[in-house]
Amino acid sequence: MANGWGVYDLSGNLVFDVDSVLSLKQSAKAKASTFPVELGSFAGFNKVLEPFQNKVRLAVNGLARVATFQAALDTELASTNLYNVVTPTKVYLNVTLESYGHDQTADNGGVSGLVVDLALLQIREVTPAYATAALPAAKCKNPTSASKQTGGKGQTQTPAAPPSRTMASVIAQADSDSNS
Repeated sequence: MANGWGVYDLSGNLVFDVDSVLSLKQSAKAKASTFPVELGSFAGFNKVLEPFQNKVRLAVNGLARVATFQAALDTELASTNLYNVVTPTKVYLNVTLESYGHDQTADNGGVSGLVVDLALLQIREVTPAYATAALPAAKCKNPTSASKQTGGKGQTQTPAAPPSRTMASVIAQADSDSNS
């Protein structure tokens, strides 16, 4: 788009070839805790930002372009691609196409034109943080008395085979148990 409006992939390429962006509706909200808090203790963990949402209305004209656009919509709806919604005043980063809807009427371009409403939702990716923790040393007077501590997965071992017994030894054992 010449004026910069549009939905772009993360490489900066326009995702949908359209004639114009008709509107953008952006909404954001946060959830605050509903339980009573001590006076002066309202803090960041009591209020959590939710992902923002964008509603973008796009228009395209021409039967061939409409068909291509509709195919692109279906492809992008099924994908896990992330996009940026660009306006002259702000860029909304890392959104995914959550849904779309369209109307084809004489009022909005007729059968050769299409007006589509996209619903885009922010995806907030984070880098996981991993840490290792050392097990506390056993505090015993005699280190050989300390119980064994296991700090993770162990190697599986094949159980030892039971001692082989002959039928005669089994019968002899049974006889000695019954005579006792």
